[in-house]
Amino acid sequence: MESELENLLNVSVKKLNKSVYGGCINSGSVYQTENNKILFVKENSKPGSDKMFHGEFEGLKAISNTNTVQVPNPIATSCTSSGQQFIVMEYLNMTSLDAKCSSKLGSQLADMHLFNLQERSSINQFGFHVETCCGFIPQKNTWTDDWITFFVENRLEYQIQLLQSSSEYSLNNKNVIESHWTRLKKVIPKFFHGIEVKPSLVHGDLWSGNVAQSNLKPVIFDPAIFYGHHEYDIASTMLFGGYSKDFYDAYFKKIPKANGFDNRMLLYNLFHYLNHWNHFGSGYINSTMNTFEKLLRIIK
Repeated sequence: MESELENLLNVSVKKLNKSVYGGCINSGSVYQTENNKILFVKENSKPGSDKMFHGEFEGLKAISNTNTVQVPNPIATSCTSSGQQFIVMEYLNMTSLDAKCSSKLGSQLADMHLFNLQERSSINQFGFHVETCCGFIPQKNTWTDDWITFFVENRLEYQIQLLQSSSEYSLNNKNVIESHWTRLKKVIPKFFHGIEVKPSLVHGDLWSGNVAQSNLKPVIFDPAIFYGHHEYDIASTMLFGGYSKDFYDAYFKKIPKANGFDNRMLLYNLFHYLNHWNHFGSGYINSTMNTFEKLLRIIK
């Protein structure tokens, strides 16, 4: 990898003996350049990794361009001669969020969500200019005028089609999911009664494992970026333990909850349970089924 990086960046590098985590999908390493810049490199040889890293690169760049929340600066994506795909970015020495940084993150995330709405040349559709991935699974980001259409077709339905096409899941589970989805799909517009959704740049996978702090500033990373409903990000913050009260207080001070907020949190997290089921298997069946059933009870 050293020679590949040197050819790509036109600078000498050496690998550092640092223990770093590349996530559930990738491996990670740290390198130092001859001019003392520290780089973080994520690698993956699985087919489709090029698309995943290109989407991550564009996502980090899009967040950085808002000048709101800190992200690792993306530098390049490439492939080794042996077919190993990789992404190079700035290395940040990160630690867990403290209360002060949690509050900052809430405020800065709200600013990121408001950024597109306050720009004169704003994006007025839902989607993104490249395909991105949530985990390793690609997300369809075809530009769409209507948020409900985008969310139903490009998020929920796509995940359900993956489940239905897999040989790993029982026929009974597939039939139950199909029945639940047929019923839920018809009533999804009811969850948005009385609100207008405008496109915000969203991280797309903002569970607590994708946030940290560095130099007393909050950092977000591993984006599954697109333009969508700002509440989509808040829903994912509530998964797997959630964030601190300081975060939510700061966020809702700038973007208050809208009518029906709690029910939409369930709807948005249905996507993440489906995505985890498709990634990791049967451990997420109960979470998925329970969320379907709660949603169907809400709209009876």
